[in-house]
Amino acid sequence: MEELKKERQRCSFIINRIAGTSSIPNFESLVNKTLNSKQFITDFYYTEYHRHAEVIAKELVSQQVPFIIAVGGDGTVNQIGAQLIGSSSSLGVIPTGSGNGFARHLKLPMAMEEAIKLINKRTIKTIDTGIINDIPFLNVAGVGFDGHVSNVFHGYGKRGLSGYAKIILKEFSSFKSQKIVLETEDGEFKQEAFMVCFANGQQFGNRIYISPKASMSDGKLDVCVLKKPQFSYIPRMFYKMINKRELPDKYFKDYKARTILLTHNFNYFHIDGEPFDAPSELRVKCNPSSLTVLVSK
Repeated sequence: MEELKKERQRCSFIINRIAGTSSIPNFESLVNKTLNSKQFITDFYYTEYHRHAEVIAKELVSQQVPFIIAVGGDGTVNQIGAQLIGSSSSLGVIPTGSGNGFARHLKLPMAMEEAIKLINKRTIKTIDTGIINDIPFLNVAGVGFDGHVSNVFHGYGKRGLSGYAKIILKEFSSFKSQKIVLETEDGEFKQEAFMVCFANGQQFGNRIYISPKASMSDGKLDVCVLKKPQFSYIPRMFYKMINKRELPDKYFKDYKARTILLTHNFNYFHIDGEPFDAPSELRVKCNPSSLTVLVSK
């Protein structure tokens, strides 16, 4: 990590008003009150349609804006952060989503005012990102049951952890495992899977950890293969995941890899929570040291 020189710099906020469960009243006033005006020149942009955030971010990167702040959930952070990969712009996050897995992994403040105060320190860290079928992701991508849940959740009215939990309980019994072929630099692995996650970060969000040992600065992704557990095991499984405990080997396998080729028969995969139709082959790789992020010291 490094602390940047104290000179007045432009700081642009891209705001998703409807992210997750949070409203953003008087956000500009809060920024103007909290952010150090001797250090920053601020401007604000509000999304107006799906994926508008990435359009705005791409334009700001072309202007070489030093700090681009995502105000929203993991989907908004992905859209903005993906445009900053390999650029001179640094990503900041004001987490207002339902899960905030990326921000939680980096131990960023969840309280809005504290997250804004963090920007004043201008402390940055360079992290890895992931790429799945040429689409960047920052935190976690996956295929199988989590991809299916993301697809159902995308059209679900209720946001937040309770919405996820209801979908998981409703869809669990009917969702079928599939045979997969996983190829990494360490070899080929054939097995049955309920879902396969590619973890740059440790958690989906809401402190639900899929890979407690994952690092955003080791040049590798954690490939997490989960077999379908018995329904009666779900409460214990969630207890372990919330408490950062590893799942037993009979249900869970974890591989570290720089490049992955996954062959499967699932219908959907997700990228930082956003669902996509899944082709039968997913090519995944780590993009090391590719994004700079504003962090706590």
